[in-house]
Amino acid sequence: MKHNNNHGYSATSPRVGSLAAARAKLDLDTNGLGSHWSKLAALLLVIVSSFLGVVLLTGSDAVAETVTPIPQVSTSANTGEKPQSKVWFNAGSWWAVFSSNSVSPSGSWLWRLEPDNTWKNVLHLSSDLAARADTKPVGNVTHILLYSTVPRLVSVEYVPSGNTYQLWPVRPTPTALSLPLDSETAAIDIDSTGRMWLATDSSTTVPVYYSDPPYSSFAGPITLANNITIDDLSDVATLPNGTVGVLWSNQNTKRFGFKVHVDRDPPGNWSGDEVPASQSAQDVGFGMADDHISLAVASDSTLYAAIKTSYNTPGYARVALLVRHPKAGGTSGTWDDLHEVDQLGTRGIVVLNEETRTLRVIYTSDEGFNDILYKESPLSSIHFGPRQLLITGGVNNATSTRQNWTNELVVLASDLSIVRGVLISSGAARPTGTSMPTNTATAAPTDTPTASPTDTATAAPTDTAAPTANRNVAGA
Repeated sequence: MKHNNNHGYSATSPRVGSLAAARAKLDLDTNGLGSHWSKLAALLLVIVSSFLGVVLLTGSDAVAETVTPIPQVSTSANTGEKPQSKVWFNAGSWWAVFSSNSVSPSGSWLWRLEPDNTWKNVLHLSSDLAARADTKPVGNVTHILLYSTVPRLVSVEYVPSGNTYQLWPVRPTPTALSLPLDSETAAIDIDSTGRMWLATDSSTTVPVYYSDPPYSSFAGPITLANNITIDDLSDVATLPNGTVGVLWSNQNTKRFGFKVHVDRDPPGNWSGDEVPASQSAQDVGFGMADDHISLAVASDSTLYAAIKTSYNTPGYARVALLVRHPKAGGTSGTWDDLHEVDQLGTRGIVVLNEETRTLRVIYTSDEGFNDILYKESPLSSIHFGPRQLLITGGVNNATSTRQNWTNELVVLASDLSIVRGVLISSGAARPTGTSMPTNTATAAPTDTPTASPTDTATAAPTDTAAPTANRNVAGA
């Protein structure tokens, strides 16, 4: 299949941002625009501006948003799976991990987005052409789970002098992982003590594993559920209130499941199942649960989950959003009713922008390879605007960052042989520092696990990269 590198957009006139974003912005502060007439005038200004090629948002933080295509790169594995995040921002640049057989040596590479919006491969991570990555940046160190039939954890450290990464000197060799042979995918996160948690699945169970720095071996499994189907999966997220949450689908019960662990508690101590938004479950089609999950966490520990239902019936949500609000002074939470995003679509991810107090659910328009769309909602009152086109057809498996973004966001998607993407940008100058805080807490003691054998991987030679000049747009 032949693809247009510009994805149907002009290279010199980037696509405008969403009118839905403007409407959401106007909804954020009903008193901020003054009278009814000033609100109406502001909305008309947004509409007129959109036809002129920009979206002009009223208010003190007015910005214009553009969507710039990123030229495609050949890949040997798609940008799945659903819970995983392959992109992050650090030190003024965007980075990603995906596999390719069009560079030498072939395998899984770490890529840097260049000032001309092209990808440059900077560090060879593995010869595995089928690996799908989940990334966890912690300051200048990023931990990369390479999930495949031979899963492993690779950690890398930013090198400022070359604007590149090297294998983490603390543990330069990959950590081999022993996961269920029938698992579909896996995801990682790191809690406030520095402990890493890995959530995965098997044909019937939701197992989690854990490891303390330098993550040379993992203990577990700890089984959170034992009645799921082979087509279910899980995701993990650490919350600012000192807890870890694992969300999973359960197509046997036609519900989702969720349990919480308190940081510093014994690893096996987990809460009961909260059964998210069970009050919204309908006895329609194959039920509320399907194996599509993507998590994002707000600074107040509110958890957002883009999910897919199995209702498969006109008039019922297919792509939807779960929202969990933490209870004050405790570790439990309450779940909103299920929020409909779209009655069509698949493989959604959720990204937060707390600066504009909005979220976006990004998803494929329908089953198979199609357009990548998004809908946007204010955080204050979840309600989604109309569909907005993000990447023109022929792709699937949208992926981005778990970091909450502000002025810039990279979104990738793929077909069977290429990775395509867009850079969403708006407003002010990009910060030059890291965008995420580094955990500095001492890791809590754990059970002594049996060390798994590790490969003796070394960094592949790469070109010496010159420091990247900051583009005149701001980073996440």
